[in-house]
Amino acid sequence: MKLSNIQKQHEIFLKDHFMIDSNHMALLDEFDLNKKHSELIDEHDTLKVSHTTLKSDFKKSKDIENYLRIDNNALKNTNLRLKNELNSLKGNRMTPTFDLKPRPRKRHNNSNHLRNPFPEIRYFSCGMLGHISHTCTIHHSTHWVWRPKLHDLQLSTHALHSAFYEKGPKAIWVPKSDSC
Repeated sequence: MKLSNIQKQHEIFLKDHFMIDSNHMALLDEFDLNKKHSELIDEHDTLKVSHTTLKSDFKKSKDIENYLRIDNNALKNTNLRLKNELNSLKGNRMTPTFDLKPRPRKRHNNSNHLRNPFPEIRYFSCGMLGHISHTCTIHHSTHWVWRPKLHDLQLSTHALHSAFYEKGPKAIWVPKSDSC
């Protein structure tokens, strides 16, 4: 009898243990489900935010695509217009024939400028004798004709036909000293 009581108690304990174990497993499953639910809610929120940013990016890209389409159409029109102009210019161009001979190259030797017209003339800018502005080595890039320097006696004559006579060294007055 004792053995049967112990067996019955053992069966009761087993049933209680099974019941507690099943309740515990149910609680664990519920905790895991709650945890999983909160993770899914967080993921859903992040997906909402990314969806709104993607929507705004999509709108911006559509606007940019529209502007590029307009620019592309304008460039196609200008390209077509330039092609037509080029074709019309090609059609009007004269083709070279064998009758036409090439012209010789034009030589610019400035034969109308005299190199040393008056050897006595002093150049205005550098003060050297015998050359004018076109042959000056200091101011060779000038294209203006300079008037030569004039002496006080030469004011009545024309500037190109005048010569500059040097007076010599300038006299400086020095007071006489008493020592010597």
